[in-house]
Amino acid sequence: MYVAAAFRQTAGEAWQIVEEAPFGLIVTHGADGLRASHTPLLREGENALVG
Repeated sequence: MYVAAAFRQTAGEAWQIVEEAPFGLIVTHGADGLRASHTPLLREGENALVG
């Protein structure tokens, strides 16, 4: 899916994707094992990821 692909391109090697969630990703930080939910936002009327 494009969300996972975009995250892999911008997140760097420190983050590892754990699973795709319904509205984003659940990721873990490789160095310390912290888990985080990452939900990218779309700009209104565009197909670009904001963050």
